[in-house]
Amino acid sequence: MRRAVLLVLPLLAALAAGCGGATTTGAGTTPDGASIVPASAPVFVAIDTDRSSDQIKKADALLKKFPGRGELMAGLNKALAEKGLNVDQVTSALGPELDIVVLDVSSNNAKYIGLTQPKDEQAFEKLLASGSKPAVHTTIGGWTVFSDDQASLDALKAAQNEEKLADKASFDDAMAKLPDEAVVKAYVDGHGLDQAAQAQLQGQVPGGLGGLGQLNWVGASLEAHDDGASLHFVANGFSQGADDYTSKLLDKVPQGALLFATFKGTGKQLQNVQGTAAAGFEQLLGMKLSDFAQLFDGETAVWVSPGTPIPEVTVVLSGDPKQSLPTLDTLAVRLSKSLGGGAQTRETSVDGVAMKQVTFGSVFSVYYGEVGGKVLLTDTTRDVTDFRSAPSTSLADDPAFNRAVDASGAPDSYGGFAYVNIPDTYAMVSGLAAASGADVDADLQANIRPLRSAVLWSSADGDNTDVDAFVEIR
Repeated sequence: MRRAVLLVLPLLAALAAGCGGATTTGAGTTPDGASIVPASAPVFVAIDTDRSSDQIKKADALLKKFPGRGELMAGLNKALAEKGLNVDQVTSALGPELDIVVLDVSSNNAKYIGLTQPKDEQAFEKLLASGSKPAVHTTIGGWTVFSDDQASLDALKAAQNEEKLADKASFDDAMAKLPDEAVVKAYVDGHGLDQAAQAQLQGQVPGGLGGLGQLNWVGASLEAHDDGASLHFVANGFSQGADDYTSKLLDKVPQGALLFATFKGTGKQLQNVQGTAAAGFEQLLGMKLSDFAQLFDGETAVWVSPGTPIPEVTVVLSGDPKQSLPTLDTLAVRLSKSLGGGAQTRETSVDGVAMKQVTFGSVFSVYYGEVGGKVLLTDTTRDVTDFRSAPSTSLADDPAFNRAVDASGAPDSYGGFAYVNIPDTYAMVSGLAAASGADVDADLQANIRPLRSAVLWSSADGDNTDVDAFVEIR
């Protein structure tokens, strides 16, 4: 990581801790710094440092819920004091926008540049001059441009007669898909990213990495809300692998589940893996990749519930059971051999359902078989019984789940969906750690407490695939 980027990290932390600002421009508004950045730049990140913005007030209100906020500010001030500065001086020196630009990612000599229009040039230059290797800087088009090497600044100067990022259609399209207000907005050029990946792989994966070659661009944003924070990604030219759907398995998930995830299209995406990557998969699995991919032909779901002594984990596969069960038999044999015979498989019956039981010594067992037309894998016989009919109370009835979904704004249909109950999951993990004799960090526990849930989903929108994540903070 280049020093120019590292230099920005404490600035971002200070801004997020209530001493700076956030993006307040309308959807589709082009960040000003894009006017001096060449259209060929593969990465552009814009942070609006307007200290009076509504976003920073929300961000600061959220951070005040965490005991670690005070320690963060104290640590930043201590580090800056060694350079003769403090957080207020640094954030006051920044202009209304701070941008990070990568001019080239196709080689080991990637070019990282920072842009701003400082309110206090003397204070900002003092920051740039700090440390064992001061950053170099210059002025281009009214912007202070800084980096850790002169060659990066020279490259930006030389590109001033070229087409600018602000005039690039894909950049404008990406910005138009981001929210009106956000702490950070970012753009990544897909073609430049693919070229860089292929250069690093030296052609070992023909046809691109799972469709990366078809990716045109990615836009991203980080946004603060009254009750949490959200990340939004939109990828143009990259398919999620399936149309949006509504899960048919939610009422099979027991109330109180710590985690629930559902997704489609994985089988199709696996079928697209080619070259040495596909060969590596097949060697590892001991079967054709197409046979393994068939397991995920329909909706796949997984959930985790509290259990003693270990969590209860259940996976539902919607591939054709007649093909899926032999595939799982092959994987069970493969697993047993890799464990030196430590996994034993036998036929059994659970509540009248024919199942295979894979026993790992005297520790635990995994059951798999056809239940209700689906293939079920689980480490608890209770979920076999529940799946046949449905539990008396499901996750759809769970108050914590419904509150999390409402807070996130997740739609009823999606390309994939995931939910995590953070307090109960942490309680389970810390309980297991304590039972094994490990110390439970009291500070970590205090800073986990405000986190209530996390919800993640994707959706298709024409040529775009959107991915959203929301963390509920109370």
